[in-house]
Amino acid sequence: MRAVRFAAFGDPADVLAIEDLPARAPGPGQVLVRMRVRPINPSDLFAIRGQYGILPRLPATAGMEGVGVVEALGDGVTQLQVGQLVVPLSGGGTWQEYLVADADALLPVPPGLDEREAAMLLVNPTTAWLLLHEVLRVEPGAWVLQNAANSAVGRFVIQLSRHAGFRTINVVRRRDVIDDCWPAAGMLELWHTVILGNLTDW
Repeated sequence: MRAVRFAAFGDPADVLAIEDLPARAPGPGQVLVRMRVRPINPSDLFAIRGQYGILPRLPATAGMEGVGVVEALGDGVTQLQVGQLVVPLSGGGTWQEYLVADADALLPVPPGLDEREAAMLLVNPTTAWLLLHEVLRVEPGAWVLQNAANSAVGRFVIQLSRHAGFRTINVVRRRDVIDDCWPAAGMLELWHTVILGNLTDW
C-alpha cells in the first residue's frame, strides 16, 4: 500500500516521499477505507512544514481530508456497508491508498453529493463556520466583509451567511474570479452580496 509520508518537517518538495506500507486489517469497531479523492489544502502544507497549530507525530502520513469507499468491516460494525462512500473525520493520514478508521469517525456521504465535493467537507466548511459563529459571533442581519471571497473558505462564508441571515460584502482582486462567487451567493439572493474588485485590474 502506497502512502505519502514525511519523517521531518520542512518544505513539502524536500520532505515528502512515497512509501510502501503493509496493509492493515480493520479491528473490532473499525473499517478499512480505500481512499478515492484527497485534496491538497494550505493547512496540509503548513502541517508538513511544521507550522500548523496541531502537528502529527513523526513519521506521519500527510493529508487532512478526503473521501473513500468502505472495503471491509471489523467485528461489531453495523452502521456502515461495504461499498459505501465515507469521509474520514480523524483529520489526518488521508494521503494513502487505504486507511483504517474507527467506524464512529466516518461520515457517510449523502446520496447525490459528488465525491470531489465530499472530499472537501472537513477543512474549509468547518473553518468558515467557526469564523462566523465562534470567532466573530455574527448576529442575523449583520454585515460580513471578507477578502479573497473566491477562495474555498470564502465561498463557504457566503453560503453559510445566507443560511444564517448574514449579509456579505465579498472582495476579489481579479475580474476573472468574480463568477466563482455567484453560485455561492445564490442567483435569487444577490441583493445582499456585493462583489468588488481591484480597480487597477478593470
